[in-house]
Amino acid sequence: MSPAEPGSHIDLHLPNGLIRQYSLYREADGSKYEFAVKRTQDSRGGSQFIHEKLAKGDILTISQPRNNFVLGRHPHTLLIAGGIGITPIIAMSRKLAAEGRSFALHYFCRDAEPPFRNCVDELTSRCATRYVGLDPAATARKLSELVAGDIPGQTHVYVCGPEPLMDETVRLAAPKLGKHAIHLERFSPGSIAADRACQAFTVKLSRSGKTLEVPPDRSLLSVLVAAGVRISSSCQEGICGSCLTGVLCGTPDHRDSFLTDEEKEAGQDICPCVSRAKTPELVLDL
Repeated sequence: MSPAEPGSHIDLHLPNGLIRQYSLYREADGSKYEFAVKRTQDSRGGSQFIHEKLAKGDILTISQPRNNFVLGRHPHTLLIAGGIGITPIIAMSRKLAAEGRSFALHYFCRDAEPPFRNCVDELTSRCATRYVGLDPAATARKLSELVAGDIPGQTHVYVCGPEPLMDETVRLAAPKLGKHAIHLERFSPGSIAADRACQAFTVKLSRSGKTLEVPPDRSLLSVLVAAGVRISSSCQEGICGSCLTGVLCGTPDHRDSFLTDEEKEAGQDICPCVSRAKTPELVLDL
């Protein structure tokens, strides 16, 4: 087992064939990994299976930790979490507190007994504030206060939680701090515009010389796998980045929630599990 820094997550391979990603809520020295699974009524199969089918002593396969939510060293760090999004933020808070670094944690939750309440309570007296039961309008006002408040100009913001919370944080913080200073960790894919229809396109593989057709009703990843291409994949929702592939020619139609706006604009990589092509042809580094 490998050590894991705050912000890391693992892939959990379930016996029903599903693969789900879960953030670690403690920095790991490699002896054990600690994560939490929220039980949800609208589960896509992962949460329900874990809570209802697994028992103590069951053995599961997990991946090595990956970190797409790396905690950097900044003059001041503003941590914002919503609901179960507190998971990676707890690990970051502990790291920052242990090193005596400047930070503040703001946690938005629905009720007075949120996930990891004891962990948050440990930090509340020092640097954490919890907001319970705020509606969307009140949450937006509070976020505006936090971002518009007297925070250092070189502050970096780390936010994890429901998509509306993250989108509102970006909208408010980007003009003041710059998008480079805002770091997101998503548990679900972002929305895709309804008018972005799927068109057929051709993909060429530079290393093997293969040329493949990607029809409108199939993903680029599924076509690559069916052609025998060895490519890593996990979430298949454009969140984790495990299938990230280099683009040598052509313009990707990015539909993922992993790449930054700057990386999408550069067009040098693509997440083939969800993204497609704007040009009739893509050439991939495969």
